Amino acid sequence: MKAVYVQRGEALDYANTTGKDIGAGDVVVFGKRIGIAGMPIPAGGLGTIHMTGVFRVPKKASEAIEAGADVYYTEDGFSAAAAVGVSDMEESQVGTAKAGEATVAAEAAPAVAVAAGYAVKKAEAEEGTMMVNLG
Repeated sequence: MKAVYVQRGEALDYANTTGKDIGAGDVVVFGKRIGIAGMPIPAGGLGTIHMTGVFRVPKKASEAIEAGADVYYTEDGFSAAAAVGVSDMEESQVGTAKAGEATVAAEAAPAVAVAAGYAVKKAEAEEGTMMVNLG
């Protein structure tokens, strides 16, 4: 099998089939991963989601997260604890993306946790945000 280079992959074209507008900076569940919308993407429209990079994101309240810890996206904010394993996602309301599809994370069930990346630096329990490196 021969591979054909298509693009670098830091950002991907994304067809918004969710039925809802996606705002710039919104978390988008993309199969068993997340991306961050790089621009407003209207329902039915095409836009860009960032799949790598460092982003400041809301953190789950009262949770301290060490630098380098694996983190997960949940409806309550980013967390070092996966409420539901990624392998269980097909059973959840988020589901698995099919070609050209994904789910806006705000539509996720509260118990769902999606692999997001790792904490770039320590976030104290009282902090409301943290820095995450996607990928």
